Amino acid sequence: PTERMPEEVLTLGNGTDLSRGPFVGQTSQMLRVFELIRTAAATRSPVLLLGETGTGKERAARAIHGLGPWCEQPFVPVDCPALTPTLFESELFGHVRGAFTGAISDKMSLLRSAGEGSLFLDEIAELPVELQARLLRVIEEHEFKPVGSTGRIPFKARILAATHRNLASALREGSFRE
Repeated sequence: PTERMPEEVLTLGNGTDLSRGPFVGQTSQMLRVFELIRTAAATRSPVLLLGETGTGKERAARAIHGLGPWCEQPFVPVDCPALTPTLFESELFGHVRGAFTGAISDKMSLLRSAGEGSLFLDEIAELPVELQARLLRVIEEHEFKPVGSTGRIPFKARILAATHRNLASALREGSFRE
């Protein structure tokens, strides 16, 4: 039998009780997960969630966003493997009219649509290395350039990312940037 933990341990920030919400459990491991979520929610630092498929990485990302001081801002989920590399670049960074054949108008980027909220990149390890490099630049410089543009746009959102892949192996293979 699991010992009942004190309510204050399970109740985070704004009074949300994670043990009765999207997560179930009161084991020491789950209490550690709740504590990590609370810690991550209070910061603007990028967060990488690792775990097997179906372990609740997106739920954890939504909890991190929802418990933070920026919870009223957008949460923008992106399913990285669902987008082809060329489409992903246009979706993530946006583009300006005339940037390529068929670009008849400007397209707002997912980076910009996240505002000051959170951009959740699900299965980030599936991105091609070239796009990982551009994304790393966004994280480091807090700005980005739409496809075909010469101007830069400030990026204020926090990046939450997740993967089920073994990143140590992906780093060795050269399919993931450190």
